[in-house]
Amino acid sequence: DWHHRFDVLVSSLKAYSPYGVLERGYSLTTAESGEVIPDAAALSPNQKIISLFKSGSAQSVVVR
Repeated sequence: DWHHRFDVLVSSLKAYSPYGVLERGYSLTTAESGEVIPDAAALSPNQKIISLFKSGSAQSVVVR
């Protein structure tokens, strides 16, 4: 029925959501602008970054 299909779709959206990733214990790192940092090669020395966790966030500065 449509209720079951709706529940399956909601579960899928939660699983692929960045917030679902945080719920599973991973973190998400962004530049100060909010742009997601996909790879360490995208970082520059002295760049400020923000790491988002399931509960809270932390600001860091890239050393190298």
